Amino acid sequence: MSGLRALLIKGAAGVLFSASATLALSACGGTEMNCNDQAQCAGNDANRRGGEAANDSTPERSADAPRDGEASHASPEKPKRYRLKHNAVPMAIRTAHDGSFCDPYIAIDFDGNPNGGEHPITRRVADEGDLSSEQLKATDMRYVTCAEAKLVAEEGASVGLLRKGERSGVKECAAAASGASIGGALDITDDAKPIDDGFEEGASLCAVTSQGTVARATIDRIVYNAGIADSIPTVEFKLTTWGAS
Repeated sequence: MSGLRALLIKGAAGVLFSASATLALSACGGTEMNCNDQAQCAGNDANRRGGEAANDSTPERSADAPRDGEASHASPEKPKRYRLKHNAVPMAIRTAHDGSFCDPYIAIDFDGNPNGGEHPITRRVADEGDLSSEQLKATDMRYVTCAEAKLVAEEGASVGLLRKGERSGVKECAAAASGASIGGALDITDDAKPIDDGFEEGASLCAVTSQGTVARATIDRIVYNAGIADSIPTVEFKLTTWGAS
């Protein structure tokens, strides 16, 4: 009996050990077989979870961020809008010099007042010292006549030419001005055959002024016998302008 009792006690102890090991295995997430302290198991589990989190540290992608290989597209620029300022205002340029000196010229300000005053559309300039800095800055073109007749774009001005028969709305005129198709000057002396460059009745000078005005001066009439020499023309235009709205 004493031997059988000892065997049963020994067997019970084995069962108890096995149960203890099973509890420890469950508490420590299947990694701690010899864990007798619940706090220690909890600490080991926390360390394990921390390591797993560190290994899975890929940053989340913003919903607005472009994916790999995708270009970032900015919002398209809104088209400019214009309002009509003046429509078909009569305007003319003619030789400014008196046969003695070539210095006088005609200043053209497409932002000028059709009724004249301090800032007219065109003015004869004999001495630039008589003009204010504001008046000089407002000048878009000069009509210079001496041996030749030239329409000269002021430095920094945008002036182009739309040929007869082409669409000449505000957008087309602004595009022609931006292209600065006349370069720095356009020789309109009769001998220079300006018609070859597109300067003829029905064509339009287009400009964008320092104030952002788009101007279209459509050639209404060209007269080559109205100046000091028959080769220097008087040119009549119809001026239409648009301002940004």
